[in-house]
Amino acid sequence: MLTVACMLQGPAIVNVSGGRSSGMMLRLLLDEAGGAFPADVVPIFANTGEEAEGTLIFVREIAERWNVPIRWVEFQREPVPGAAFDDVAHFREVDYCTASRKGEPFDAMVDWKRYLPNPTQRICTEWLKVRAALGLAASLGLPIKREDVGRNGRKDVRTFADFDQYLGIRADEPSRVAKNIGKDHVELPLASRKIARGDVLAFWRSQPFDLDIRSGEGNCRLCFEKGVPQLRNVARGAPDEAGLSRW
Repeated sequence: MLTVACMLQGPAIVNVSGGRSSGMMLRLLLDEAGGAFPADVVPIFANTGEEAEGTLIFVREIAERWNVPIRWVEFQREPVPGAAFDDVAHFREVDYCTASRKGEPFDAMVDWKRYLPNPTQRICTEWLKVRAALGLAASLGLPIKREDVGRNGRKDVRTFADFDQYLGIRADEPSRVAKNIGKDHVELPLASRKIARGDVLAFWRSQPFDLDIRSGEGNCRLCFEKGVPQLRNVARGAPDEAGLSRW
């Protein structure tokens, strides 16, 4: 079994996206940790309600087969009572049975923000994944920090993780690697081991289970960042599951 380049240390969260790459990363980190994480290393799956059912089944199966407690979290419009800061207060913890499946977190975010995600403002990633996971992590006692990211004299104080975050980005995803490689508290175990898509597929062929979704569905079935051919295939493959009537 491959090992990662550096020893896993807490506090940290391991971001489980529901895809094969992050699943392989989780297995490598588990092996390095001797089969179980310390209490301050938390695997988190952020559910948007736009995932295919196969993705949810895959995350549940990883947790059960590998005996690893993956925490599930979703965005909610109403802030959690008692949260220290509003930008990490919009979340709720769920599980496989209670997770949204009809885009409810996405719709709540759009209703709250009053505009759709787009290539320059990826509020879906920011609020449905990053800040929902950060809110859950903070509620579990992981450290956070406040920074002013305002420009041109405008104050804009936001909350950020003050702990390591492990992302399942592969070595053959150069643009994603370039965006994350220099960030504080961000670890890229797959990229650091030069693991590419072929390695990930080979890993899952050796396992007794695998992700079972239609081609092109990915984490979010009708993501605006997908190409038209992908979106067409998803819509034709299962129009009801893709949520076409809702859109």
